[in-house]
Amino acid sequence: MFVGLWTPIATATTAAVLVDLYVDARVGGSRGFFAYHHQALLTAVTALMVAAPSGRSLSLDRWLALRRAAAAGLPPPQERGALWAQRLIALQVSAVYLWSVVDKLSPDHLSGARLERIVMHHYTGSDLPTSAALSAAFVVAAWAVIAVEAALGIGLWWRSARRLLVPLGVLFHAALFLTLPVCVFSALMVLLYLAYADPDAVAATIDRLLGGPAAQVCHTPTAVRDE
Repeated sequence: MFVGLWTPIATATTAAVLVDLYVDARVGGSRGFFAYHHQALLTAVTALMVAAPSGRSLSLDRWLALRRAAAAGLPPPQERGALWAQRLIALQVSAVYLWSVVDKLSPDHLSGARLERIVMHHYTGSDLPTSAALSAAFVVAAWAVIAVEAALGIGLWWRSARRLLVPLGVLFHAALFLTLPVCVFSALMVLLYLAYADPDAVAATIDRLLGGPAAQVCHTPTAVRDE
């Protein structure tokens, strides 16, 4: 699946295995590897990728298809396809942010108490300094997290807003990556910002990076390049 060999079959097989492991962990009450939110997100995204036209571009499947077409004297096969599954992946990312906001709309979080416990658990133990300024900082941080997650969950759908929100999201998740044990989740969320990107812009950027001609711009939503 990573290198793009027999990509549709590899993706479907990987998704089936992940779904089976995740459901088994949840039904069996296991708190093992497939019991946490980042595994759930990985499983959901992989399952959605089954519906994407994977393997048409930047893959071994693409290289083999070009060789077959050249040998038969045919034009290169189409790299473009419907990307509605990409939109569902973006919707999944927004759902993660917005349900996280809903989870935080409680007095425990809004008062800063939850963040205080997190700091005590990972850094200070039971000796959290008592200070009015520190307590106020926890309250401000608690509300700031809600504001950032709500903005990301909604605003990433607009291209003009992404210019501000993508760097903000990267900084937000970088802070989580460096301060809390949520490294896989943080890296995955930033990577999934690509699901919101304009496919033609991504295609043109990759063409420039590879030293080839920029991709022809095509604004038809159902006929865009699959990257």
